[in-house]
Amino acid sequence: MIELNAVLQTSPVALVVLDDDDFIIQANDKAVAMGLCTGTALASYIANLKEKFVDHVRHQPGSQLYRLEFEYGEKRCRASFEENNGDLYVWLVDVSEQLVLADQIRRLKHPDSKKMRQISQ
Repeated sequence: MIELNAVLQTSPVALVVLDDDDFIIQANDKAVAMGLCTGTALASYIANLKEKFVDHVRHQPGSQLYRLEFEYGEKRCRASFEENNGDLYVWLVDVSEQLVLADQIRRLKHPDSKKMRQISQ
């Protein structure tokens, strides 16, 4: 296991390092602020994931979108990962705000019937 250097530790993107048993063995400052704790399984935070995250991603292509559940709420994150020296490095990019903005834009592009009546009058 390699210690996270200062750049990775203070990265604006959450980074966790998992062992083969799916336990978080290292987490940078952003991951800790998000609510991820060392010594816990990453799969325990991910909604609707029944297997170990480590096993799950070995059968998945590239990055995926996951819903992480915490005591205070949930976050939608895009997870990218790579294996190095038997450990799995997982980058978690919070895309919750982007998804909310995309939904608002989609609703503005396709207004409901009430809005259409207002526009036509």
